[in-house]
Amino acid sequence: LFLPKYSIRVKGTDLPIRLLSCVTTDAAQRGKGYMSLLIKRVLELVRDDCDGVCVIPVSDDLIPFYERFGFRAAFSVSERVYEPEEATGNALKLDFSGYGAEGYYDAYYEKYAAEGCVFKTKERFLQAVTEYTHPTQPCEFVSFEGGFAFLQRGVSEITVREWVGEDEKALADTLCIHYHLPVRIQDRVGDVKKPIAMLCPFTEELTAYAETTDLYLNCMYN
Repeated sequence: LFLPKYSIRVKGTDLPIRLLSCVTTDAAQRGKGYMSLLIKRVLELVRDDCDGVCVIPVSDDLIPFYERFGFRAAFSVSERVYEPEEATGNALKLDFSGYGAEGYYDAYYEKYAAEGCVFKTKERFLQAVTEYTHPTQPCEFVSFEGGFAFLQRGVSEITVREWVGEDEKALADTLCIHYHLPVRIQDRVGDVKKPIAMLCPFTEELTAYAETTDLYLNCMYN
């Protein structure tokens, strides 16, 4: 498993957290309790250097498993799905090279370093750009006039998980036309929200905050 570092802003203060990710056991070794032992151990190891640990379950079936270690549903996203046949011809000029990505960080920070959001440091942001422009990954970092987006490519749809721009419909239309697939845009604002991640807080401050605040987490992993 991996435990990359992130930050969460709580009442104007950036608190360090970790994200439990890529949790995997070799197929031949499953059912022996190794992952349970590993999760317990890493939670002990990082308790003194962060305020909590997040996890994004790959399916709802895993929620009871993570609850055993002190995780509970805490983060949500809003979603809107755009169909290719609904595209109205709004077209943005897309750049998939990742060139000049450093210049987008200030806009990213302004949007995502808000109350209740988990956000990437500049170093992690640029690392993510490198990952998503690598040809072996099922994802893209795309920039356009006035913004950018992190995309996850699926067989049946494109998911936009972190983006900055002025015209969501124009972005969705352009991506629908480019990929000939539906586009699912996830964001921190919207009327309809769904749980997406769980939190195991280590401090009373983060525990109380998570219980009273609608948190937003939208980090992309492969």
